[in-house]
Amino acid sequence: MSRISHHGGPGARGGACVDLARAINDSLVDRARAAGRFGAHARAAGSHVSVRYHRTQEPFYLSCDEARRYLDWIRAGHIGPHWAVPAARRTTAHGEPEGHG
Repeated sequence: MSRISHHGGPGARGGACVDLARAINDSLVDRARAAGRFGAHARAAGSHVSVRYHRTQEPFYLSCDEARRYLDWIRAGHIGPHWAVPAARRTTAHGEPEGHG
């Protein structure tokens, strides 16, 4: 069973992110575990989806559009972290562009 939490107010965007987080979590956790990556999860975080591929990583926040691309990529048979998805723009837990700081 997925452990999804929703932080932030209700709304169409937030609700869409909750659904995306649940779908990513359901698609990712077992496949990541099979690949030796423990601690993978996705959770809704307001208008973003927090994702982590391995327990030693800090979570990253994807917009709903980025999360949708990640889910499509996973469902196409790929397995890996969100940064492996081509042309995905991501932010760190502090809201900064990934790779900066």
